Amino acid sequence: MKRVQFLLLMMPIMSLVVMCLPLSVLYAQESPLDVAGGTAGWECKWCPVTDVTAHAEIELGAGFVTEDSMYGDYTGLGDRGGYAIAAFNTAKPPGDAGWSMSVEGQDLTLDSRRLLLSSESAGVMGVALEYDQIPRQHSAVLTPYQGESQQVLPVTWVSAATTGGMSQLNSSLHEVVIGSDRKNLNIDAVYHPSPQLSYELSFHQLQKQGIRIQGLALGNVFVTARSALLTAPVDQESRNARFNVALQQSRLQTSFSLEVSEFTNAVKALRWENAFSEPVGVSQGQAGAEPGNDMQRLSAQASYIVSERSRAFAGLAYGRMGQDESFLPYTVNVALTPSALPRNSLRGEIFTFDLSLGFLSALTERLQLQASYIQQEQDNNTDRATYTYVSADTAISGDRANFPYSFRKRLLQTQGRYKFSALHRITAGYDYEWNDRTYQEISSAKEQRLWGAYVGELQQGTGLNLKLEHLDRMGERYSPVAEIVPAENPALRKYNMADRIRDRINISVSSSTFSQVDFALQVEMSMDEYDHSAVGLLDSKERSYSVNLNWHLSRSASITSDYNHTVMRSSQAGSQAASSWYAQNDETVNTIGLGLQWQFENRTNLGLSYDYSRFSGETRISEIANFPQLLSSRHSLALQGHYVLDARSGLNTVFRYEKYREEDWALQDVAVDTLDNVLSVGEGNPDYRVWVVALSYNMRF
Repeated sequence: MKRVQFLLLMMPIMSLVVMCLPLSVLYAQESPLDVAGGTAGWECKWCPVTDVTAHAEIELGAGFVTEDSMYGDYTGLGDRGGYAIAAFNTAKPPGDAGWSMSVEGQDLTLDSRRLLLSSESAGVMGVALEYDQIPRQHSAVLTPYQGESQQVLPVTWVSAATTGGMSQLNSSLHEVVIGSDRKNLNIDAVYHPSPQLSYELSFHQLQKQGIRIQGLALGNVFVTARSALLTAPVDQESRNARFNVALQQSRLQTSFSLEVSEFTNAVKALRWENAFSEPVGVSQGQAGAEPGNDMQRLSAQASYIVSERSRAFAGLAYGRMGQDESFLPYTVNVALTPSALPRNSLRGEIFTFDLSLGFLSALTERLQLQASYIQQEQDNNTDRATYTYVSADTAISGDRANFPYSFRKRLLQTQGRYKFSALHRITAGYDYEWNDRTYQEISSAKEQRLWGAYVGELQQGTGLNLKLEHLDRMGERYSPVAEIVPAENPALRKYNMADRIRDRINISVSSSTFSQVDFALQVEMSMDEYDHSAVGLLDSKERSYSVNLNWHLSRSASITSDYNHTVMRSSQAGSQAASSWYAQNDETVNTIGLGLQWQFENRTNLGLSYDYSRFSGETRISEIANFPQLLSSRHSLALQGHYVLDARSGLNTVFRYEKYREEDWALQDVAVDTLDNVLSVGEGNPDYRVWVVALSYNMRF
């Protein structure tokens, strides 16, 4: 722990030293030595665009949506009725002052709006600001509760042991729309005082506000336990800032970064009144929300060109994560008298350590070797304490302690690539990973990965990619944590730690042998086996087939089509009350996409697209009736056109149609009072058909 604290103290000092280096020294450095192919694909993000001319373009219009639906999810077009269309973009070239600027706005009248502003000066300085909103929309629900973080029932409410006995339920129901808005703000700035030195600063802020469905329960005995689905408020914000200094010398490239983030939640808890007369004497409950937390991370990276064919690189990072939100009381049930809280807050503190080392060398023009070592550590420094366990605001169920989980992961990777010719090459690698954990069923585990790949051209215009992988994970003796209450089944094996053998294959063929047709076929298969698991996940298989076709009918017309078929299957074993059961899960996804692009008379552009997707899922359990099948389907048709009026203006038209339907047995025909011991919200399955029609005029000047 002392080394962590020491390096956390030293890293800012190291960064300041680099930032304060005399510019005269930096300018005197030689240009970085380029390794073949090392910088071939690099682009200058802030360099001025020389072919930009000053312009401004606006788009104004109107559209109409035929019905309220979940089509507004992400699009902002969820409400029936008309809406306005407003968008613009403008750009100014560098000019004599050397500054260029561009501003862009999209969907300004919708909840999915986006604004982008960027400015730069001859590749020396640049600033970019982006703001966007992402609406998440779900169906409207019904509830008798009023309020947000304090959910209360009407004063006329009559409690009952079951939902069927709630005489005031139907008259108390009102509609609540479930959904949220995410507002993103991104600011990026860069400064290059010299070709060898650069400073970068970025800031990101995300706000999420809305209403979600949250299920909560009261009671510690199944017979008297009662649950309710509540419309809980969402009001969260996260902020992240990062500062980076990069220095390039003749052979050495280094960078130092400081990153900080913070998450805050305005909703500290959700309290609700009990709509049931059971459990007796429990009139209300309370549940905590996601706690606020923070993170700080310091990192350093270096890359050194050993020779014209070799490069070494290294990275080091230390971080700290903290959570110190004040505790809620054990319960709001005044009839219970648990012991006092051992402290006012968790005072959670976790230190992280990341190390990476690597070496890349092209031994010959045909042979290249690479090796790397990665180490990740999480040291949970949170103190342990004993807390009274209260079951759903109903009963005191003894004492339990928190588990400060820590881990160490180490990964050694090696790979080699050999080029037979310009058209054929093979790559193979071997990875070895070992993990150490605390307060987990398996304290130590190892995994090996062996893989190989071939990339080549079978004949002119026809290429083949083939990749094979084999992974084998084995852990030490599986031992349930003794302090966990209630005790785990000793035969259980959690899938993320259990012994596992995984095999994967990926084959893709692409062809452009015909002058007007491009064709691609891809096949992916994966199989997991958990041979040493008696209870838990036993196996998992996935197959995926994809076909893509592009047909260039002429210089002004083209057709695109794609098809994907994916099948996922898994089996698991369970045990309850001295009896065993087995379940088989089958899921199938099919997607089809068709598109047509057509331009004629140099004045009219038309685009027609159709997308179809279908999902089916089924769970079969031995010795009992199978669950009903899960189904969902989506048809989407879009026609877009642009007609050129003159050199500066044009008309845009949009016709969209979408049909969506789900069949989920868990929601099908489930009203607010269908279940005796659960007060639901009558969410139902999404099922809608919606048309969107829009016409707009755009002008460039």
